[in-house]
Amino acid sequence: DAPGLWSLAGRQLSGRGHGRGHGATSASALDSASTSGNSLASIFPFDMLHIGGDEVVSDCYEDDEVTADWCAVNNVSSSDVWPMFVNKHADLVSSRFNRSVIAWDDAFNDGFEMDPRIVLMFWQNTDYSEYMRKAAKDGRKIIAAIENPLYLSNYNNYQTREAYEYDPCRITSDNYKNQINTTAECEQVIGMAAAMWTSDFDASNLENSLWPRGFAMAERAWSPSELGAYTNGTASRLGDFRCSLMQRGVNVSPLKTDWSYTYGSSERVGVAGSCRAQ
Repeated sequence: DAPGLWSLAGRQLSGRGHGRGHGATSASALDSASTSGNSLASIFPFDMLHIGGDEVVSDCYEDDEVTADWCAVNNVSSSDVWPMFVNKHADLVSSRFNRSVIAWDDAFNDGFEMDPRIVLMFWQNTDYSEYMRKAAKDGRKIIAAIENPLYLSNYNNYQTREAYEYDPCRITSDNYKNQINTTAECEQVIGMAAAMWTSDFDASNLENSLWPRGFAMAERAWSPSELGAYTNGTASRLGDFRCSLMQRGVNVSPLKTDWSYTYGSSERVGVAGSCRAQ
């Protein structure tokens, strides 16, 4: 994920050890961004390209001599490097590859001035939800990817009904912090995205952790607000689709069985590894 892991990766790949890495301020960083962007643009012929930008620990830039020197010369702090890189990366993708740019919401939440062309994908839950509303009010385009309930691997064990009934543009008492409350601002929400972070899963349990909640979210995202309630008709329709997937050999959990994150790993190992550790 750029630019959070690049400094560490650059040091490891260069073999130069501590302090001489692939700093986010270096020309090689944007060269790498350009190369990866070119590859992705050729493989995925979509109008949008996601450039990352989440969970950056900006203190690491102080450990990179190239970046630290650049900060000193330009009289900026290490925390300024991160949004600067995201903005430059966004401009590169927009101008060179003619793509709309998606980035995670982290830098915006921390108060940095972000390129207005960036579509913000909001994943952070609860305390950060006010920023999704602020972004909409400011006229920024938004993708709702809130971890509760749109992260299928989440600790909170959201079930099919709960996954289906989340709508970023409909206020409900149990998830109001992750929703936008005016019709005009909801026009800024261009979509939803579900995620399945697979570090706690393997081939034995991945599919039945994805489904049926994944296709329940998909139907809801593509449907009008009138279909926002999970009814008997919803369950029947999703049940038919479950059967269709099972006939194709896809492992799909029952609609009415509560899913638990411990199906992935009761110890939440957090990294890929031996099947003995899952």
